[in-house]
Parts: sequence; C-alpha cells; structure tokens
Amino acid sequence: MRLTAEDKDKITRRILESAAKAFRADGYDAVNLDRIMAGAGLTRGAFYAHFKSKDDLFCAVLRFQHPLLRMLKARPGGNGPALADEMRAVLAGYLEPMHLETVFKGCSLAALTGDATRAGPEARAAYQAGWQDILIEMARGQSVPPSAFAPVLTLASGAVRSARAMCDAEARAELLREVAQAVDQLLDRALSAS
Repeated sequence: MRLTAEDKDKITRRILESAAKAFRADGYDAVNLDRIMAGAGLTRGAFYAHFKSKDDLFCAVLRFQHPLLRMLKARPGGNGPALADEMRAVLAGYLEPMHLETVFKGCSLAALTGDATRAGPEARAAYQAGWQDILIEMARGQSVPPSAFAPVLTLASGAVRSARAMCDAEARAELLREVAQAVDQLLDRALSAS
C-alpha cells in the first residue's frame, strides 16, 4: 500500500521527535539510527525514505525542533504590547526552576548547542536558522529588528544550559531567578530600541 503525502509527513514527524528526544538526552554521537527508529516505532529500513543520513536528520532537528519557538508562536496577542507581555510570560516559564528538566529535554536550542558546535557547517547553519526563526518570532508585533532580541535569547538559553549542569538545586534556582530578572531588563531595553 502506497503512503499518502500526509502519512509520509506524519512518519517524518515521528522520526524527528524520536531523534530530537534521543539527541537531547544523550548527544549526537551517542545515538544511532536503530535507537531513533525504534523510538519512532519503525524499522531502520524506513529511515532512508525520509532522510539522507543521520547528519541530515540532525540538521532537521536543529532547524525545526524548538518548543520555545512554538510557545512564542502560540501567543494570541493582537498588538505589540500584548505580544511583549506574553513573551515575558513565555520566557519566565522557560527560566522557571521547577521546569528546568522539562525545558532542557524539550529545547534543542539549549540542549544541542555543544553538538552543533562540533558538527559540520550544514548543522551549524541549521542551528543558526532555528535561532533566527526564534528571534523573528520574538520581534513579531514590535517596532525593533529581530537582532534586538539576540541578547535576551543568548542569556536565557545559556542560563538553561548552565543551570542544567549544576548539581545543587538551590544554586540552579538562584541562577535562574537572577537571569530571569536580567532577561526582563534586556527585554525592556530591546523593546525600547525603536
């Protein structure tokens, strides 16, 4: 039986989700195609109908698997001030200590920076494109360019990476609280740069 385009898209999404979860948990080098495909409920043989290689799949994960972007896109605000307030709420949740593990396990931006750094130029370009997509969404409805939000995104994602590496829960929480305040100040600066 031939797959419809819709069926093929669903399978591709399953593979992407399985790969993103595995890459974020253990890193690119520790994950093989068998594990990815088993996580998607498929055989390894089905992989090549969707991706050329593991590197190609990694690029797709870096480019499209960004829950932070999805949360920002879900903001219903119809004007600049409402969107800005909703962005503050999204970033506050992103930096919430009780959500740290969930954010790290779900955010390719935070979890895969090191892997992207060690990867080839295609993966770094995919990472940069995903980064740019987030900046563009942060700037939606605002009168400033996306680049005005780069310090905000850099600080927030870096804080998640750093907090995740700490063993002391109180130190993690303190770091994230301090960074949340700094992010709010950077947002004020970015939003007033028009």
